Amino acid sequence: MSRAGRSIVAMLVAAAGLAVHQWLLRLTDLHVDFYPHLADPVLARLPTLGIDRLGEFALAAFIAVFAFHHFRRQPERTPLLFVAIGILYAFRGVFLWLMPIGSPVGAPPDLLQVYPYSHHSYFPSGHVGFISLCAWLTADRRWRRSFLAVSVVFGLGTLFAKAHYTADLLGALLLSHGVASLALTATGRTASLSTDRQVSGAAPAGQDVANASGAAPERPR
Repeated sequence: MSRAGRSIVAMLVAAAGLAVHQWLLRLTDLHVDFYPHLADPVLARLPTLGIDRLGEFALAAFIAVFAFHHFRRQPERTPLLFVAIGILYAFRGVFLWLMPIGSPVGAPPDLLQVYPYSHHSYFPSGHVGFISLCAWLTADRRWRRSFLAVSVVFGLGTLFAKAHYTADLLGALLLSHGVASLALTATGRTASLSTDRQVSGAAPAGQDVANASGAAPERPR
């Protein structure tokens, strides 16, 4: 398949995943009358900060930086990224449908009303899932670690804003890692998930495996 064909298919997968996500949220909204507010021992010990709007600006800044890095350093991964986004949000929709819960205790009443169905769209966090997915799909190890740090900091911010439960943050990190693992395995790029220094696969000349007699060949002097 040509590059243009792969890009079109990837965008269709992303659109389908987002459509499934929104459809399941809508389905939940139609059939669920009560969304319980769960206790969270971590949130109960944190102060509430009005930083939810700041978080939206931070998300926009992340997207700008990530897009600049992605299209400059790894544009060939764009179809992979779109497919992974579609899978991530489809899975998130399933979780939201299976576990419809209300806002955390102490959350401001007008928190993030700009999003549809925000009153029962919690586990796992879509924002943290998206940021960490972008991180896992970043080939460069240093950028990957930086983006993962951003996802954790952003997630902590949502806790202080009482915009998510602690489990929403952890669930998003695990789900994004699973989706990235699936996408990278399917394309033969599993080594890309490592946060350690990556070693090239070919050994230098003169470092061959031991011969049949068990002795390693002598290196050239």
